[in-house]
Amino acid sequence: MKAGNHVVQIGKAYDVESDAVLTIDPMTLRVVEAHSWDGEKYEDESVKEAYPSELSFNFDDMIAIGDGWWYPFVCAKHYGVEDCYSSYTATKEYMVSDDFTLEPLKGLRDHLIELNKVTQTVVMTNSDREDVGRLFHELGLEGVFDHIIPSANKPSSASEQLKHLLTQYDVSPEEAVSVGDNSLMKSRLQFCLEWMLSIFIHKRLK
Repeated sequence: MKAGNHVVQIGKAYDVESDAVLTIDPMTLRVVEAHSWDGEKYEDESVKEAYPSELSFNFDDMIAIGDGWWYPFVCAKHYGVEDCYSSYTATKEYMVSDDFTLEPLKGLRDHLIELNKVTQTVVMTNSDREDVGRLFHELGLEGVFDHIIPSANKPSSASEQLKHLLTQYDVSPEEAVSVGDNSLMKSRLQFCLEWMLSIFIHKRLK
C-alpha cells in the first residue's frame, strides 16, 4: 500500500459499509469508479446505482483518504477495528518524544516571510491548535502565517471554510491559490491549484 500498488490510494475514498474503494472526481465529488479491497472493479452501472450523487465524508463510514495518515485508519476499518483514536493519540505522543525528529525545510521560513510582504497566507489543517503550535515550533514556522485554522474538518467542511476565507479577504476564487496534498479539496470553488499541510495563499490581482 505504501508503495502505491494497492487500490487504496491518496485521493480516493473508502466506503466502510460496502468495503469499497472509490475513485472520486475531485471537482464534483462524485464516484467515477469503485473497486473491492482486493482490486476487483465493479460494474459501472452498479456504481452509478450505489452512488447516485456527490459524496459527503465523515470519519465513520465514508472516509476521504486525504494523505498518508488515512492509510492505517482505513486498514483498521477494513479489518474491523472499532477504536482507532487511542492509536492516533499514541502516535502523536511518539511524535513529540525524543525518538522522533522533524527536520525543518531549508529556506521555507525565509521564503514565506518574503511571500507575506505581497500577500496573506493562511494555514488550514485538521490538526488541533496544540499540535499546530508544536509542529510550527519544531519546523521554525512560528509567527509566519497571518491566519491559522485548526481542526478544519477537511474535506467535509472544506468548501464552507474556503468560502469564508474568500469573503474575509474579499477575493474571488480565481484570485486564490490553495496548496496542499489532498486532491479531494478540489470542489465547487474551482481553485487554480489544489493538491492537508493545505496552505491557502491569495494575492489580489492589480
